[in-house]
Amino acid sequence: MPPPRRQRTVQVLMGLALVAALLPVGTASPPTAQAEAASVSTAHPFSDPVWYPLRTSRVSGWVNQPDSGSFSALVSCVKSNCSFKSNDPHGYWAIDFIADRGDSVHAAGSGVVHVGGINGGCSNSGTTAGTWIWVDHGGGVVSRYQHLSDINVREGQLVTPKTKIAEVGGSGSPCAAPVDYLHFEVRRGGVGGERYNPGQLQACLGLNATRVTFPAYVGYQSWDSVPYRSKGLPASNSDCIPRSLPKTPNRPGATSGSYGDETATLSWPGPSTVADRVTVSVRIYRPSLGRYSNPEFVQLPGSARSYRFTNLINGLRYVYRVSYHNGAGNGAWTADRVIVPGAPPTQPTMRRLVATSTRIGYAWNQSQDNGRAVTGYTVSIRRLKSAGWTAWFASEVPASNGTTYNWFTRTPNSPYQVRVRANSAAGPSIWSPNSSITTDS
Repeated sequence: MPPPRRQRTVQVLMGLALVAALLPVGTASPPTAQAEAASVSTAHPFSDPVWYPLRTSRVSGWVNQPDSGSFSALVSCVKSNCSFKSNDPHGYWAIDFIADRGDSVHAAGSGVVHVGGINGGCSNSGTTAGTWIWVDHGGGVVSRYQHLSDINVREGQLVTPKTKIAEVGGSGSPCAAPVDYLHFEVRRGGVGGERYNPGQLQACLGLNATRVTFPAYVGYQSWDSVPYRSKGLPASNSDCIPRSLPKTPNRPGATSGSYGDETATLSWPGPSTVADRVTVSVRIYRPSLGRYSNPEFVQLPGSARSYRFTNLINGLRYVYRVSYHNGAGNGAWTADRVIVPGAPPTQPTMRRLVATSTRIGYAWNQSQDNGRAVTGYTVSIRRLKSAGWTAWFASEVPASNGTTYNWFTRTPNSPYQVRVRANSAAGPSIWSPNSSITTDS
């Protein structure tokens, strides 16, 4: 009786390895497997998520599926290929790969890995993410990996497509019908952003490390065209992934910024190489929460060198970063640029005006700052003479001195006018209305 298909395939793989080991010196041999992780660069930490995330030399235990030949994973629900299954449909772009528990999950591209949640049990309230992680690929692009049995990386670690980040499991899968699988998706606009079609994913096959793309290799141009749980994908490895990945754009030079009334303008220098788009990240500090918001992202043409943000809230801290993208992925972010929009203070109004023969006392209501702190006030006074009004004489009052001012040794029995304006980094307010008073005799 011949061995079962899973055992036969393992025997074939062992035989191929033995043949390779017996090749004489000088005979061409399959390429040597490279280091576990491609080189990680803090200057170029990102790349687009374009690699198939599963790595295994084992044949899946799902041997009774209609697909012919050996395979390591089955394509299950994608977007609409499973719409007839009441308990499976996504309705959005994501790929479920049915695989064996413990199969290696690798990053689909270079980036910074984050732990999304740890919940190793099954679910009695519908499907949940279970234990899951995500990789930040820069520019607001992320990839997510759900239903894991184990996590093999630490929070904030730099990873590449050669990095094993987790293992397949069934966490979050319904307890009534558990299954081990990887839920994989890519998003733009951050970890909670819009899911989008990941397109063809690159994979390495066999001892010769042939680079192919899935699902084209099994005859489909779209993942959503792959029949539900009817098509398997062959085992893959990391041997064709280059040690040095294609270079992303350099980090842009220092940004500059300016502000206006409910506006902020950010500018940045051009890239040293060709870029196809610019991404600007925006975070807002929320004083009531005591923290910054999740970032939002603005996508601009590669030729853009500045952008004006409108409808902002005066006085809030907006934090901006910029990166360039090319065919390899997103470049590193610039340093944070903080811009606080604001406008000149509101017009002051008079609160009290009194006079004696030698003094004029003036008090006014405090101005609202409109997002930029009031630094002080300018008070002015003039006297009416027979030839007309004199020129205004101005004095500066620091904000720490309050909202009052006294002029001494005034001319008795003379008409005067006084006024005030507020000052801030956004500029001066308009003058208060002229207030008139006559000194005592």
